[in-house]
Amino acid sequence: MFYKKFIVYIITASEFLACWSAMAQGFDYSKPITAMNETLSFGGGAAGNANSKSSDIQISYALSALGHYAGSEANKSIFNDYSNAQLLLKEQIGAFGYFVQIGNYSIPNLAEPIASASVTTSGYGVIPHAYLSYLFNSEWTLLAGKLLSMPGYENPFTFQNQNIQRGILERHNNTISRGMQLNYKAEGKSFFVSINDGFYSGTYSWLGVGGSYQQNTDNITSVSWGGSTRVNYASTSVTPILQNNSQILNISHNITNQNWSITPYYQLTVVPSNAATRLSERLTTQGFATIVNYQYPRKLDSLGRIWKFNLPLRLENLKSSPPANFASSDITSFVNARSATVTPTFQSDAYFLRTEISYTKSTNSDFYKTSNARRLLIELGILH
Repeated sequence: MFYKKFIVYIITASEFLACWSAMAQGFDYSKPITAMNETLSFGGGAAGNANSKSSDIQISYALSALGHYAGSEANKSIFNDYSNAQLLLKEQIGAFGYFVQIGNYSIPNLAEPIASASVTTSGYGVIPHAYLSYLFNSEWTLLAGKLLSMPGYENPFTFQNQNIQRGILERHNNTISRGMQLNYKAEGKSFFVSINDGFYSGTYSWLGVGGSYQQNTDNITSVSWGGSTRVNYASTSVTPILQNNSQILNISHNITNQNWSITPYYQLTVVPSNAATRLSERLTTQGFATIVNYQYPRKLDSLGRIWKFNLPLRLENLKSSPPANFASSDITSFVNARSATVTPTFQSDAYFLRTEISYTKSTNSDFYKTSNARRLLIELGILH
C-alpha cells in the first residue's frame, strides 16, 4: 500500500539527510531556520535558544505524510500524499547571507480540495522560498528573492502553522512573492517595507509596510498593509486577478500567559473597481479570527528527549460585500463564512504527529455545503 511505501521513503530520506546535516559545522537542531509556529520546532527544541557562530551553516529538512477523510466516497483516503519533502539551508557569512528552501510541498486550505504536492509545487516551483540578505548592522537587514506572504498571519507550509490547513481568511492573502524587503528590529519593535509582485504576478506593482510592538513579555501587537499600486491583468493558478489588484490590512495581538496563548486578529480586504477586475463597484471583505493554544508543560524522558503536546483551536468569521455584477465563479473566495479548526499536536524531538478536525459553513454560497466543508486530517513527519 502507498502509506507503507511512503514510510519506507521517509525513513530512508531522513537517514541520508541526517548524515549530510551532521557534517555541517555548528549545526543546532533547535535553531529557528525559518518562520515557525509555537506548536512545532525543528528537532523538538525550543526555538531561539541556540548559540551558533555567524559563519555556521544551518541545514534542516522537513518530511511529512498527509492523509484526509472528507466524508464522501470520492475523498475517502488515508496517507494519500506527502505534505513536505523539503531541504532548508541558511548561512550568514559576515554581512551577507542566504536562505534556500527546496523540494515538494502541499498547501492545504479549508474547504478547498487538497491538491497533490506535485500539483502545488508546479505553482511556485521546487524552490518556493529563497533569498539573499545583507546585514547593515544589528538592526537593519535587506532581503531579496522569493519571500513569504506579506501581509497575512499564516505561513505557506503546513509545518510552519499551528493548524495543518490554512484558514478562510488566508484565501485573500498572497502566499509567495518575489521582491525586496527591508527589515528593522530593536528593543521590542520591528518594521518592514517591501516592494514585490503581490500574488506571484511577475510585475513588481505591490507595496507593503508593517511592524510590531512588544509591550512586555506577554503582549505583542502587529499591523501590516499590502496592496497593488497599479492595475494588473495577470491571472494564473497562483495569481487570482481580484486578489492581485486588492489592498489588504491585518491587525493582530498575541497574548501569552504561562502555557496559554491567544491571538485575535482582524483582516480587511478591498478590491477596487477597475479595468482588470471589471467590478461595477469595489468589493470588500472583513475577517475576524482567534487562535487559542494550550501547550502542556514540556517533559524530558530518561534519554533526554523533549516531549510536548499542543492543542490549538482556530475560529474564523468572514463577511463579504460583493457588487451586483460579481461573477458566480468567484463566489468561492468572497463569501460569508465561518470556520472552526482544532489540531491536537504531539512532538518528540524531531518526530511529530497531529490530527485535525475542521468545519466550514457559508450562509450565502453552496460551495461550503459540499463534503469539503467537514474534514478530518492526519499528518506525521520529521523536522530535523
